[in-house]
Amino acid sequence: MRKLNIVRCNRSLHAVEIFKQLGAREKGVERVYCSTKKDKKITVSFFESLSTADEDLFLVLLALVLPAGNADVINAETQENNLFKDLKISGSAKNLPSLICSTTSKELISMLKLTSGGENYKFIQSSLDRLSRVSFKFEQDEENGNGSISHFNLLSYDAIKQDNKIKEINFVLNPYSALAVTKNSYVLLYLNERFSLKSQAARRLHSVLCGLVNENKKQKFFIDTLSRRVFTASDNNKTIVKQRLNISRALNEINELENWTCLKKTGRGKTAALVVSRKKKEKT
Repeated sequence: MRKLNIVRCNRSLHAVEIFKQLGAREKGVERVYCSTKKDKKITVSFFESLSTADEDLFLVLLALVLPAGNADVINAETQENNLFKDLKISGSAKNLPSLICSTTSKELISMLKLTSGGENYKFIQSSLDRLSRVSFKFEQDEENGNGSISHFNLLSYDAIKQDNKIKEINFVLNPYSALAVTKNSYVLLYLNERFSLKSQAARRLHSVLCGLVNENKKQKFFIDTLSRRVFTASDNNKTIVKQRLNISRALNEINELENWTCLKKTGRGKTAALVVSRKKKEKT
């Protein structure tokens, strides 16, 4: 079994926060979110809210493609591959390479720290289904008024089932996630840190902070700012207070990680804030 820990996430896709905690899944209702930064605009669409467990699986898939030799490059010149076609890439993204990789449910369950019960094999399949139905629209503008628009799905996959359980799995990552593996600009995340956190809020917040705080850096945050990155915004005072409490508890969990420090917060209510610092992880 491969022992993998390092994850590289595409900064632009990571900022869209498709794994924000939205409560109960609601099928058949399209959710559309936009993230605009300078000359880039990303619009993501999906019909089921994605849980922290879905994010766990996606990050594990990203970890699988990182070591050299684990994944193969696939692009428009190899379109006879149905998995590449299933990404539904259009526009300039067609010129970018994607990555194809193979794994098994047994390996994914082990990396996710789950038991080998049949319900977790079902989860792997249902989560892959949800992830493969997430679609992106990527708009890139240039100073001269020109630009490009691309569309693609988050990933595609196929699998072999035995005894009603999904076993062998092939998956292809979208070209922008693939870029994070080969380029120097990415969000760096470690699976051993994430899986040592117990609450869903702490795992989601850890992912958010990895995108906001680089190694050997520190930054000040308002509690409400972090809350909006983890939970759905609410106008209900009781809900807001509960979300602040859950963020504070999540920060306490993250503070226990070896390379993270969440300094004691100042202020109360809307003014509550704290400084988060992150040390560079030593190579092992």
